[in-house]
Amino acid sequence: GAKLRDLIHRKEDDPETPSKMAYVTLYIRENGKETSFTRNISPHGSSDYLINGDGASQREYQDALAKIHILTKARLSFLVFQGDVESIATKSPSDMTHLFEQVSGSDEFIDEYERLLREKEKAEEEMIFQFQKTKGARAEKRQFK
Repeated sequence: GAKLRDLIHRKEDDPETPSKMAYVTLYIRENGKETSFTRNISPHGSSDYLINGDGASQREYQDALAKIHILTKARLSFLVFQGDVESIATKSPSDMTHLFEQVSGSDEFIDEYERLLREKEKAEEEMIFQFQKTKGARAEKRQFK
């Protein structure tokens, strides 16, 4: 299904599952410190977000994940949805590049990249100019010998 509540499944006669809800918990251990990220989905399709067991807003949850380089806005960060494989396979090369930039997070640096690229091109032009100038001076020097 297309709704979050479609993720919830429990057999009615299963006494081991106390309530109908779905959740996922991600544990990250970094520098000896463990952090847990939990998302609960209710039967009505609403979500609750927890960081180390404490309630958090969706924004706080996403920001905390982004700090450890888990991109929740990029749809393909770690989940592959039905139809995505075919969709990716039929993308044009430029669309594929844009997708990789989005998933990797490098699209956040495009302005800085373009600025540095312009600086590099300007430096290359200056280098070529100086080379031509030096080459011309050497040719004049040989001419006077």
